[in-house]
Amino acid sequence: MKEYTKEDSVKIINHIISAYKAKGWNQSKISQYYDLEPSRVSEAKNGNYKIDNEILAKMEADFGFPSRSSGWYTSASYYSTTEDFIKSYSDIVIKQYGIKLYKALKHKSTQESFSSKFEIICDNLKLQRNKKQTFILEVLTKFINSKEGAELHTQSINSNVMQLKQLCDALTEFGITPNSKGIANKSEHIVYRLLSLRYDLLPEVEFGFLNETELLSVSKSLTSEFVISGTEIFSEIFQPNSRSTFEQVDRLIKYYHRNPLTLSQSDFTASSCIEFKVFLSKTLKYTLVISFCNSNNIANFDVENDHRVLIENIDMTSLVSEFQLIQEHLNLPTVSDVSLKQKIALSGGYIPGARVID
Repeated sequence: MKEYTKEDSVKIINHIISAYKAKGWNQSKISQYYDLEPSRVSEAKNGNYKIDNEILAKMEADFGFPSRSSGWYTSASYYSTTEDFIKSYSDIVIKQYGIKLYKALKHKSTQESFSSKFEIICDNLKLQRNKKQTFILEVLTKFINSKEGAELHTQSINSNVMQLKQLCDALTEFGITPNSKGIANKSEHIVYRLLSLRYDLLPEVEFGFLNETELLSVSKSLTSEFVISGTEIFSEIFQPNSRSTFEQVDRLIKYYHRNPLTLSQSDFTASSCIEFKVFLSKTLKYTLVISFCNSNNIANFDVENDHRVLIENIDMTSLVSEFQLIQEHLNLPTVSDVSLKQKIALSGGYIPGARVID
């Protein structure tokens, strides 16, 4: 057990009070959480009482030891291991991409693409093109949010195929009289994927082509504030493959329906730019920070809309393998062993198996 001085106790308790105050906790709640008498918290912060080593160790584990070393400030979702991050990543991406898809459906080009694929079944509508397009989108919105749409989605999930006759009958009730051939050739797969988007991918958000949607912050994991005082070894920026708005909507809903885990591949990422930063601590442990940015330029990282994760205590013998494992999981180009090891060596890091010559 680490031995703490009274000075350490004062530093740590004041650090803890400050950290929990940001979370809305008062001293009474802090004392309850750490099994301390309420009066002891006040006494400890003024240096009149030294907290037990065991409790101080827990406090340090929760928020670190208050250091005056210079560092890099950020807020991020915390993971203690690479394995924990990989397990949670698919869900993060699914939620982020769900929001991106809903936003994409607001684009005029996307709406025109959807409606043009339905025009073959709308020749009976005596409307000008722009009014026809608006009408089609209104019908799709109402249908996808309707009881009939929900039932058709459930049936198609169970049978793994869209029931054409039921789709035609349902659309007819909403003012479009399609023929089965037109639906099968042009529009069935679109309805199928839009229903998947509405009921599988992000059911928390109300679907709608034309109305402004209140997007919920479902893509966000809980974040904490950090100051990383270790040395930054290197950073790498990757830009996943980009597709047109309509291609993304079309392909991603399709692939989500087949297998949600496919969304962890870069073709289906929610981010336009991904940055890796690696820090080396005084105790020769590595911290990896991954920033997922919606902009093509990491300099435009937006703490409100983008996402950042922090993986702490990566062992010095496993940084290379874990870094490459994450890149492989994200389907990003892998940094070569030689390049990665060179950067680690230049920063004073440890290269497993390499002989050190002074």
